[in-house]
Amino acid sequence: MLELQRQPLASAIAGPGIAIRVRDVGGQYLVSGPDMPPNTIAGTDPCSLWLAPGRRLVVGGAPADGAFVSDLSDGLVVIELDGGRKEDILAMASPLDPALLAPGRCAQTLFAGIKILVYRHAGAIRLHVERPLAEWLLDWLRQAVTAFETGKDNA
Repeated sequence: MLELQRQPLASAIAGPGIAIRVRDVGGQYLVSGPDMPPNTIAGTDPCSLWLAPGRRLVVGGAPADGAFVSDLSDGLVVIELDGGRKEDILAMASPLDPALLAPGRCAQTLFAGIKILVYRHAGAIRLHVERPLAEWLLDWLRQAVTAFETGKDNA
């Protein structure tokens, strides 16, 4: 029987003031069970991200509890934005005000027309996107970074 293998994604994009990387976070699990306050993050490694009432995404390790647990590690890709222009990239792609994305908060929003989960992690901004859309989003990010090249930046 043919074994399916995860296809590698381009791992890094760089431009003036921005570094974009695909991250291996060590596991992503959809957990149904105890509720948490809306749009919040609990813990650091692993962390739990609120998705809906009674549903959360546990990132970075296996969940400790839950009535139902589903492994989404192969279904989601984590893209991390870092550097002084990370909020500019967020503002280019999303209606979400970067100032409202405070530490300890997460949001589900559209980013370049794709549904994502977004939050701050260790000074960077993390985007969780469905794997089939990740390559398209990385191509969009490559194009967006060109706006920061010398002569194209109006800031």
